[in-house]
Amino acid sequence: MEQAVPAECEFQNLLQATLEGSPDLSQQALRALQTLLRFKPEAIKLGNAKASPLTTAVRAGNVECTKVLLKARASPNEQDDKGVSPLHLATFDGNPDLCKALLFYRADVDACDRHGQAPLFFAPSKDVCKLLLERRSLM
Repeated sequence: MEQAVPAECEFQNLLQATLEGSPDLSQQALRALQTLLRFKPEAIKLGNAKASPLTTAVRAGNVECTKVLLKARASPNEQDDKGVSPLHLATFDGNPDLCKALLFYRADVDACDRHGQAPLFFAPSKDVCKLLLERRSLM
C-alpha cells in the first residue's frame, strides 16, 4: 500500500520543480501546484525555515509561479526577519514583471525594511522606478 506524501513535502517538491525544472517540467509542476492549491489552500502557508513559497518564487524570478501563489492568497506584504518584502526582492532584481504582479495584488509600495528603506531605494532601473512611483501616486 502506497503512503500518502505529506502536504508540506508535496508542496515543496512542486515548488522546486516549478522554479528549477526544464521548461516542460516547470509547466507541469506549475499546473500541479495550481491543483494542489485549489484543493489544499492551506498549503500556501507551507515553506521551509528560510523563506515562504512566495519569497522563494520571487527570488527565483518566476513570474508565473508568483502569480499562482498570489492568486491563492499568499500575502504580498509578508516580511522576513530583516523586514524585506517580496516587493523589495523583485525591485532589487530589477524585474518589472514581478513588481507588476506584486503591485496588482496590493503589495505595499512603502513597506520599509529594518533599515527604514522602501523598495524604491533599491530600484536599479528606470522602468522599476516608474512602476513604484506610479503606484505611490495612486495612494
